[in-house]
Parts: sequence; C-alpha cells; structure tokens
Amino acid sequence: MTERDPELLRSLEKLEFPRLVSYLKSLCQTELGEKYLDEIPIVFDGDSLAKEYLLVDQAHSLVMRNIFPDLTGAKDVRASISRAAKPGSFVPGKELHDISILLHVTESTRKSLLKQKAELREISEIGFRLYPDPILEFNINRAVDEEGNIKDDASKELRRIRSSLYRSRTAVRKKIMSIARSFSEQEYSEDDIFTQRDGRLVLPVKAEFKRQIQGLIHGSSATGQTVFIEPSGTVDLNNEVISLQFEEQREVERILRELTDSVREVVPQLSQDLDVIAFLDSLYSRATYAVRLTAVVPAVGSVQVPRLVKARHPLLVIKMGHDKVSPIDMFLDDATRVVVISGPNSGGKTVTLKTVGIFALCALAAIPLTADPGTELPVYTSVFTDIGDEQSIENDLSTFTSRIKHFVEVLEKSNERSLVLVDEFGEETEPAEGAALASAILEDLRDKGVMSFVTTHNSGLKVFASEADLMLNAAMEFDQKTLTPTYKLVLGRPGSSYAFEIAQRTGIGHSTVERARKYVGEGRDKLEGLLLGVEQLENELRDRVLEIRREQELAEAMRQEYEKKLHTAKKEAAEIKNKAADESERIVGDLNRQIENLVREIRETNAEKETIKRARVQVDEMKQRVSRIREEDRAQHPMNFETGDSVLLKGTLLSGEVVEQSNDKGELIVEVNGLRMRVHESELQRSSRSKQRKSEVTIEVRSGTSTKMDIRGMRPYEIQTSVEKFLDEAYLSGIKQVEVVHGTGTGSLRRAVEQLLKVHPFVASFRSGEMGEGGQGVTIVSMKAE
Repeated sequence: MTERDPELLRSLEKLEFPRLVSYLKSLCQTELGEKYLDEIPIVFDGDSLAKEYLLVDQAHSLVMRNIFPDLTGAKDVRASISRAAKPGSFVPGKELHDISILLHVTESTRKSLLKQKAELREISEIGFRLYPDPILEFNINRAVDEEGNIKDDASKELRRIRSSLYRSRTAVRKKIMSIARSFSEQEYSEDDIFTQRDGRLVLPVKAEFKRQIQGLIHGSSATGQTVFIEPSGTVDLNNEVISLQFEEQREVERILRELTDSVREVVPQLSQDLDVIAFLDSLYSRATYAVRLTAVVPAVGSVQVPRLVKARHPLLVIKMGHDKVSPIDMFLDDATRVVVISGPNSGGKTVTLKTVGIFALCALAAIPLTADPGTELPVYTSVFTDIGDEQSIENDLSTFTSRIKHFVEVLEKSNERSLVLVDEFGEETEPAEGAALASAILEDLRDKGVMSFVTTHNSGLKVFASEADLMLNAAMEFDQKTLTPTYKLVLGRPGSSYAFEIAQRTGIGHSTVERARKYVGEGRDKLEGLLLGVEQLENELRDRVLEIRREQELAEAMRQEYEKKLHTAKKEAAEIKNKAADESERIVGDLNRQIENLVREIRETNAEKETIKRARVQVDEMKQRVSRIREEDRAQHPMNFETGDSVLLKGTLLSGEVVEQSNDKGELIVEVNGLRMRVHESELQRSSRSKQRKSEVTIEVRSGTSTKMDIRGMRPYEIQTSVEKFLDEAYLSGIKQVEVVHGTGTGSLRRAVEQLLKVHPFVASFRSGEMGEGGQGVTIVSMKAE
C-alpha cells in the first residue's frame, strides 16, 4: 500500500473522500471489507489500476446477476490467529468457532469463483489464492458449538468426566436439600433453600444457630445475621464435584490446545484468506456502488486531460438521487493545462472543481465513477487541493499568507503528472494584485506541465486566461430570464458573476444596484456587459440549434413514413404486375401450343401446298397475336437488357449475347454463334450460360447460305423434339437446305437422325456431308419446296 503523504491526506479531506468511503463501507458484507476500505490503496500505476478496474467490472457483472460469493459471517480473526501462532498457547472456543466460519466462507467462495473461470477469468483466479481446510473446519465444529462451548463429544474422556460430574452434582443437591428441609423445620433457617459459595453448595443459617450445626462456615451476609455453612454430610460430595470440575477444565484446555496446534500450522494461509476476503468484499462494495449510483468503470491512463461525460458528484448522487444532479460534460484539448472556471455564486463552480478532484481520487482507488461511458482520466501521481471549507466575507492577512505558503509547496512538488485544484483564486487580497499574483502562479504551473483547475470571480484573471497559451476559460451557465443557475459547464468563455442581477432578485433596491454599477467602474461594467451579451447570444444559438434538431427529427420521421408507404405501394404494384405476367404467359403458351398442333397436323396429314399456305397465314396471325401480347407484357415488364447479357430466343434453343441495347422500337442486336440479328426484346428471355448443360442445342445461321444444328453430346432418345422443331421452323421460314452436326463417334446419333429424317413430312432428301462439309459427322438435309 502506498504511503499517503500530507498533500494527499489534505486532498482526501478537502474533497470529502472519507464520506464516500463511509458510504462504500455501508455496502460491505463483512468487517474485513470495511477495514480494507478505511485504508483503500491509492495506486499511481496505470497498468495496476487497469487490472483492478477489470476486477471491479467483473465483480459488477456478478452482482448484476446476483451470483457474487456470499462473504457474510467472515470475521476479522487476525488477533486469534496471532495468539495461535505462539507455541503453547490456546485459543478460546468462541474464537475457534469464528475461525471455522472463516474456513467455511473460504471454501464456498473459492468454489463460487472457480465456476466463473470460463467467462470471468481474472476474478475467478482470485479463488486460487484462497486456502480452505475442510479437516480443520470439521474438527473445530465437532468439538465447539456456536457459542464457543466445548461439546460433550469433543473427546471420550470429557464425556466420562461430565457424566460423573452430573451424577455428583445431582447427589450433592439431593443431600443438601434434605438437610435444608430439616434446618427449616428446626427454624435454623427461614426457608429450605441452598446457595453456592466458592463453587460449593452451602446453607444460609441464622447466626445464633451456627454453633449447633456441624460443618464448614463459608462467610456471612452483609448484616452478619446469616452465615453460610457447608454441612459435614455434603463435604465429601462437594469435594468430588470440585475435583471433577478441575478434571473437566484440564480436558477442555487439552482439547483447545490440540485445536490451536492445528490452527498454528496454517496461520499463513489463514492470514492470506483474510486478506483475499477483505479485498473481495471491497470489490463487492464497489460493484454494488456502481449498480446503485449508475456508475461506470472509466478508462485510465490513456489521456492527457480529464474527459468527463455526464459526470455527477457522487456525494450529491447519494444525497439527491442520480436524476436530480445536473451532469457536467468536459472535453478539453490535450494541450490545455489550465482551466479557469467563473460564474455566479452558488452556480456550481466549486461542485465542478470537487467533481474533477474526487473523480481523480476515485480513479486512483479503482472506484467506479458516477458518469456515463466514455469518461477517461489520466493517472495523476499527486493531487494538490486548496479549497476552503467556508465562504468567508472577508479574507484577512493570515488566510492570504497561509495560501501563499501552500502555493510555494505546490510549485516545488508538482510536476506534469500532478493535478492542482484551487477554489476562489485571487480573492484573498486587493483584486488587481490578487489577479496578477494568481496569473503568475498559473503561468508557473502551466510551464511545468501541471494540470490545474481554478475557480474565480476576478475579471483580471478571466482576461489573462483568455489571452494566455494553453489556458482556457470556462463558465457556469446562468439563466438570464429566471436569474437562476443551470449548473452546466460551458467551455471556451468566461462567466459573469451576476452579482447585481442576483442582488436585485434577492431584494436589493433598483437604485442601490444602479449606484453599485457606477461604483464598480466603467471598464469592469463593460466587461460584464460583454459577458452577458456573449452568454445571451450563446443561449439563443443553443435554442436555435435545438429547434433545428427538432425540425430535422420531424423531417426524418416524415421521410421514414413516406418510404414505408412507397414500399407498400411498390409491393402492391409488383403483385398486380406478377398476376398480369402470369396471365400473358398463359395466353402465349396457349397460342404456341396451337401453332405446334397445327404444324403437327400438317405433317401428319401430308397436306397440299394450298393447305400449307393457309396454315402459314394462320401461323402468321398467331405470331402477330403473340407479338402484341408480348409487346404489352414488355411495356409492363421491360427486361432492360444490357450489353453483354446472355439471352435465349423464346420458344427455341437459340442462345446468344446482347451486343447492342434497345432502340426506340424495343429492338436489340443479338449475336448468335457469330451471326448478328435484330430481335425485339419481347422475343428474348434471360439466360445464364454457366447453367447450360453441355448437351444444350445451339443453332448457328450462316448468312444467306445454310442453317446448322449441332446435336453433339446428346443421346439418341433426346434429339427427336429438338430436331423436329428445327426442321419445322426451317421449312416455315423457306430455307432450302440445313445441316445436322452429330459427329462420327459410334454412329448411333447419325442413325437416329436418319430414322427421323426418313419419316419427316418436310424433308425431301438427305445425305452425308462431303469432305468440305464435315464428312460422316454431318448430315445434309434438303427441305421440300412450298
């Protein structure tokens, strides 16, 4: 534990740290935790603080889930184990019972912590520092009851002695009761009662009869009228009782020494158990504090200046409640070294100063901060505080001298890792001189790199801070309409003291206030007026910003509502379009089936030329109807083909690629196996080449000469529909000759093609290709003329 120097002790006292510790102690489970908090370590190493804060955070997680180890019952038995450490000593039964409770808490706590190993490794590892001793705990509990008495079963000898003692005591009571009744009948005593003197049972006898009774006198009453006689008939019985009592005492001491010897063997472990449980209880207290006060674990050591987010003084939160304390936000530039806080009396300057100070001390003790996440603090190695306990009307010379003497020490001992807090700087002497001296001291602190926060009403110090490097003015906000403080800290400008406004609001007459304004001086009055104007403009700007934010929130809500409605409308439109598309596809499918049926009928009936021509006219009409339907469908569902899209000609196995986008008529240029053709987009559908089977049929049209169909890779039973459709379209298009590419292979495809060609009604003849036409791998087909 770091020794606390006088300056640290002064800061702890001035910043009311002991009051905060007192509250933390009230949250402890044990007196061990309370004693730990009384001397809670103040740590100046950032890494050590980070580790302890991690433990506090993990303890907070356990408290939130109500699974923190139960430490109640564990007492501070350091005096007992210290006594046990001395050879030949023995510890009383009550203290041994307290040690057994400590061992029980140690074991249950160890088990509880080790269960958290997977989730909360750091705090669970504390369990490995606990040393339970179930055998010693059992032996103590077997011999000692909850009141610290040695049980009859502690040993066989003790049971024998106590059984004998019980019988002897019973016998002596019976004997003396009999004698007492006899004495009462003979009026030697007033009642048939007996009492005890020096551990022996005796009878109270009237003094005048003492010589008539045989026995031992054990004293008399205060008046001398009664003597206490041990009748001779009970002396031996009483002696036996006394003897057995000594035996019992010796056996009890033997048992206690034996148990104490066992305790002596584990004194170091017990001492460590006490330290660990005290520390764990302090973690529990700090975690419970965080839950109750909505406190957070801050980041420490990663910043050069304090960064406070919704910071609230913890003592005010304890007294008033979290929501009733005005929060402080403070975001300083890393280069800032001095902050001068000004503003009205009772406006929150000192509270702000103390909040910064107690936060710094809490951070050094790994106590959560009553602030919001994002709060960060440097690790200060020293904290210097100059805050008066009372606001006095006059400052005499001794006060001024005392403060100057303290500043001499501060300047001598402080460094770049120090925090200096000064309340009402420059107020102890003549204002101009006070401001000058305060300014010079702040310059010295700044030049040493010391982080300093001061409060003041001195205008000269405000002006100095606004012009000096690495210094910053800050104001406690004041509502000019209601003439009441808001307790909000505003960085970047000084604050007015509002002395005249507050005085007038409090009841000072207007004329008196006006005379005071004249007395203060024209320059001072102008400065205060300027500050008032700046603050008023700032308040107006803040109000305007809030109004803009509200308007933005309203606009955002309207935008979200519009997008919601638009989404619904688009969804409904899509459903309507899908239904229309389904209907158009159904109609197109019906027409295509009619065309196919008509072609099949022509083929099967070997129709004449005129019949074929009429069929051709019907087909053309059907195609026109299909085109109109697809045109309407295209208008409702444009495909928006782009250059490079893979496409299929609807109703065929022709595949190609879009090489030129649509013109005004909805026509595209599509390249199919090297040949470019103009096609209406309604005749196309999207295709994915990566999904095409290897055996997929492609049709290549050679410009003006021939049409070729490639069926290589297909099986004989797969070709009929494709080849027949290919021949039908060639015939209806007026093509005279086509080629069917089937390859050589085993010849099965060629034979299947020939069988099909022999019965096809539109085929005039066929032959194998010549050398220049593909040889046996190609069949040349001549189509019938129309």
